[in-house]
Amino acid sequence: MNDNKKHIVLCITPAWIMQACVLITSILYFNKEEFTFHIVGKGFSSEDIAKIQKYAKTCTIEYHDMSKLDTSKLVIRPEDHVTVEAYFRFFISELLDKNIDKCLYLDSDIICTGNFEELFKRDISDYALGMVYDTNYSDIRFFNRLQYDMKYGYFNSGVCLINLDYWRENKIPEKLFDYVANYPERCWFHDQDAINYVCHSKILPLPVSYNVQKHFWWIYYWKNHKTYKKSVPNWDYIERAKFDDIEAGCNNPVFVHFTCIQKPWKLDTFVPFTKVWRYFLDTTDFKLPFQLKLRIKMFIKKIIKRPFDNKYPPEAYAVEEKVLKKLA
Repeated sequence: MNDNKKHIVLCITPAWIMQACVLITSILYFNKEEFTFHIVGKGFSSEDIAKIQKYAKTCTIEYHDMSKLDTSKLVIRPEDHVTVEAYFRFFISELLDKNIDKCLYLDSDIICTGNFEELFKRDISDYALGMVYDTNYSDIRFFNRLQYDMKYGYFNSGVCLINLDYWRENKIPEKLFDYVANYPERCWFHDQDAINYVCHSKILPLPVSYNVQKHFWWIYYWKNHKTYKKSVPNWDYIERAKFDDIEAGCNNPVFVHFTCIQKPWKLDTFVPFTKVWRYFLDTTDFKLPFQLKLRIKMFIKKIIKRPFDNKYPPEAYAVEEKVLKKLA
């Protein structure tokens, strides 16, 4: 019999405990139910798991130790900001009990801003997984590199509703590792590239609200080119047919994903929903480090009157304010 509980998987290092606890805190604020949180990583102490359990409250925490994993065939480049933990999601179908047929994988640089009960109700029986398309969904360079038909699109792996039975029956983990091992030069975006190639014809597109990525906030400018300034980057590597879906998702986000290097725990970041992330941080015992170098950087920017960050549309911050009012 299948396990009807809701399972959420986080693949992290001990250095990301703060981010994981903030994410879990936000999830339980908007979703009043019992989850099983699976922590997949290595080097965690019992004290580390206890910290996470504190914020998981009455929910179950299961730790899957990956310390003995052979990582020699994985593509990890020193210049990338990705760790080996990104590949741990390949093992999820093997790590979770065989009676669990579905789970939700989440990157830890995400904040929850709404209820996602309907997400778990989605039928993915004929799919390997459900994902939200990436901001590079229609960029032909991705398909030239990965070598599959661009009609299937390109998806972001930060939020994955995984059909575990399908992965087991079709040996998806083996295929993912084979692709990474045989074509490391194609895997610029690591696990995400491998998943898109191996599963490209078996991905169920999810609404944008379940993975609102940094560049999606530009939708308000994409749809109104009169507001563009030459100094403002466009980042519109996605077909216009998706614009209405993106705007709808941005106006009612459920998961906001802080992609790229601008993270809400960095002092000089002003990406939309940074305030929401820090609101939930303040409900925990964690504190941001002093970050002297970033304070100096901010001071210099003020003196020379340079922008703190990319100029995001004011509509994006208006959506953030609506969520903040609900939290107040």
